[in-house]
Amino acid sequence: MLKPTIGNDSITIRKISIEDNKKTKDYIIYREMTIKENQKIKATQLDSLILINRLNVYNLRIFNDVNFNITHWENDSLDLHIKIKEKWTLIPVPIIKLADRNVNEWWRQYNHDFSRIQYGIRFNWANVSGRNDVLSFATSFGLTQMFEIGYLNPTLNKKRTIGFGGYFSYNRSRRIPVNTIDDKLSFIDLNKNFHYNHFQVSTTFLYRPNIYTNHYLKTTYSYSSVSDSVISANPDYYINQKKSSKLYKNWILI
Repeated sequence: MLKPTIGNDSITIRKISIEDNKKTKDYIIYREMTIKENQKIKATQLDSLILINRLNVYNLRIFNDVNFNITHWENDSLDLHIKIKEKWTLIPVPIIKLADRNVNEWWRQYNHDFSRIQYGIRFNWANVSGRNDVLSFATSFGLTQMFEIGYLNPTLNKKRTIGFGGYFSYNRSRRIPVNTIDDKLSFIDLNKNFHYNHFQVSTTFLYRPNIYTNHYLKTTYSYSSVSDSVISANPDYYINQKKSSKLYKNWILI
């Protein structure tokens, strides 16, 4: 196998192959690369371009290791072989939270009552279908109960430039603070019914015309409501003595 001398002006990348991507689609990796098959590059730029492309692929954050190897280097042409090691992308995380503002308040004011602990599980499943998509899920129980689910796919069209995601969350609580008295949160004793409800829905649109340019459009709607007992204890819990509150938000990131 002959290698080009320093005097060679350009090198042709004949072929690019990928190994050990058992789950990830080839085009997800190719999408992050500036080097293409049958492309000519300056010989002096070969090392730097390989390094940049390796980092681009690694920055997908779904691989433990990414290696670019030169193979079949003959005269002024060569092949690139990419060897990757995929991550274990389903990682559960336990949820353990206090209903109170801090441990000191929970320990002294509420006599470290374990019924005030919120417990559950959360996980983010990256690269679910091998398309660098993400599924998130969380649920918890206790004084405050919560459920969340979301999905984001950044490569919906054939050109891999358009993505879409959705998110939904729901929270409810039996016991909520209604006021602050002497620098302490004031609660009302509630029964087994849930007296606070909140849900949120959001959608995200992505447009990525090239590797280093991302555009986002995110729209969010949230709604929260409280019971008559809460309004009786604090008529100004919401503006104008309302029992509910709505909120719309839009973000555009360019």
